[in-house]
Amino acid sequence: VIGGVVSYSIYGPKATAALSEKDHLIEEKRHIELTLKKQSRLLGDLLAFETSLQDLKTRIDGAASG
Repeated sequence: VIGGVVSYSIYGPKATAALSEKDHLIEEKRHIELTLKKQSRLLGDLLAFETSLQDLKTRIDGAASG
């Protein structure tokens, strides 16, 4: 929530919408991870790791450009 307020005040509504969409997509991907983990623990763990790395990269890119 605080990140959203800071993003809105610094970057405006377009950036806030983009960050909100990114967070929504990451949340969807984490839900899929849980489903896969029930079927294959290794596959689910690898997908969770990938999602975490993608999220970290997005945050680093955002911080570097801001």
